[in-house]
Amino acid sequence: EGGEFDMKMEGETLVLHVKKCPAIHHMKESKYAIAAHHCEHTRIVNESICRPAGFEATVEYDQEKGCCVQRFRPAAGCGRVQA
Repeated sequence: EGGEFDMKMEGETLVLHVKKCPAIHHMKESKYAIAAHHCEHTRIVNESICRPAGFEATVEYDQEKGCCVQRFRPAAGCGRVQA
């Protein structure tokens, strides 16, 4: 999709740093109007998938720049996840 990202583990937390969001950059290049809270869908979807699986998800985003940092970790009380 043309996105740029890196991933790393920080303890029990998977950190996904999206440096170039393909959706945001496509909409900007195409001169589409972007909803003010477009990036909130990432938080909503991540939380909805992670919660039943025993994980927590957070996202910090800069919609104007088209980048974000997403974090995934075991939910409190769920213990360590073994690979």
